[in-house]
Amino acid sequence: MTLGATDPVAPPPVVTRSLWRRFTANPVALAGLVVFILLALMAVFAPYVAPQDPYDLANLSLLDNLLPPGSTGMNGQSFWLGTDPQGRDMLSAMIYGMRTSIFIGLTSAVIALMIGATVGLVAAFAGGWLDAVLMRLVELVLAFPTILIALVLMSIFGSGIDKLLIAMIMAQWAGFARVTRSAALVEMEREYMTAARAMGFGRMRILVLHLFPNCLPPLMVLGLIQIADAIALEATLSFLGLGVPVTEPSLGLLIASGFDYILTQRYWITIFPGILLLILVMSVNLAGDHLRNLLNPRLQK
Repeated sequence: MTLGATDPVAPPPVVTRSLWRRFTANPVALAGLVVFILLALMAVFAPYVAPQDPYDLANLSLLDNLLPPGSTGMNGQSFWLGTDPQGRDMLSAMIYGMRTSIFIGLTSAVIALMIGATVGLVAAFAGGWLDAVLMRLVELVLAFPTILIALVLMSIFGSGIDKLLIAMIMAQWAGFARVTRSAALVEMEREYMTAARAMGFGRMRILVLHLFPNCLPPLMVLGLIQIADAIALEATLSFLGLGVPVTEPSLGLLIASGFDYILTQRYWITIFPGILLLILVMSVNLAGDHLRNLLNPRLQK
């Protein structure tokens, strides 16, 4: 949202250092952001952090399957969180699975934001019949629950990370479009927009350098919340067998693989990935909720 310093009609930047200071002043929101960053770093550097590569068959032994937490394997390796039915180290599988979940959540949310923001800006700026057509399409998508849209699309496309991304983007973009259009309609009535049009600036310059940057605050909040929702949605689809294929790591697949063992006191196969998924989603939601409070004057004390 930082505009060029030479722009004569550029409004003041919305995101400032004071906003960052106010955000970090809340220990709960700061803790959520720090936890998410640490988990994301663990996921990125999974090959260096995880005790083993749980998807390398050369590192697995069926003799080590279903070992409880704190056990030692046949080769002397310690399994702090136990092993799953395939003999994989649960800690390593969770770190690798988290990498897939975070990648899908971030990628789908960012692409959906870009598509939705473009549709919302065009609808607000163009108005008329184009606005009406685009908003009816947005309302049609929003009329159905996100998970229902994703389930239908995945049943058509089949499993796969690329197909899962497409399905999640198609289910998420409409929310960003509606928020962007609402913010853009408010911004278009401000003086700097009137001045930009009076000075003869082109449509693309007004959209990119003036309108879009000042629509970012609500999009930032919605983006953080959508990241958490996308991570949970991916886990749900993978748990149902419609998301990530079984050959790829995923928190949803890990939870599903241990679901049949809950009643046999082998709780760790499902419980530990479920706790990690809860922490991951909660950390993003805590940061997003406080950011919403800071950017919405009605919610500020």
